[in-house]
Amino acid sequence: MKRLSILALFVFATTMASFAQSTGGKLVVIQDDEVERLLKSKRTELAATRAQGNADEENTTRTETSSAQTSTRRNTPRRRFNSAGFRIQIFTGGNSRADKQAAIQAQQKCRAAFPELATYVHFLSPHWVCRVGDFAKREDAQRYVSRLRGRGLEARIVRSNVILSK
Repeated sequence: MKRLSILALFVFATTMASFAQSTGGKLVVIQDDEVERLLKSKRTELAATRAQGNADEENTTRTETSSAQTSTRRNTPRRRFNSAGFRIQIFTGGNSRADKQAAIQAQQKCRAAFPELATYVHFLSPHWVCRVGDFAKREDAQRYVSRLRGRGLEARIVRSNVILSK
């Protein structure tokens, strides 16, 4: 009985769907004037934001040029994008809380020694890992491997999605 009612419901739904498509019906939307006013104000805000964004982009270009002259790039915004690249894995553990803490300790040890490198702690089932750096080329990562090993850290280069700046 249950199967028969489900089958009947399915047949009814498909029949109604085909009927709705074949009639070429007309949809009328009735909305309050307040909705139209809100949409108009949001469109104006969006246009102003886009215009401000274009002005900021021009200012960013000027700032990068001037900072290149003074060789201080600390405060200049940079565009970032994800790409295939390399990271250095400095810790591999199990799936226990102790291994998670060990991964975080390896991260802190690396941050203290190499503040210029980005550090990441991930759980890649079934292991906790700590990886550092965002390198486009394997050779760039290789430069840090011996320095990391000198600090007593496990260091091996792995392929990863990285965050690069232009």
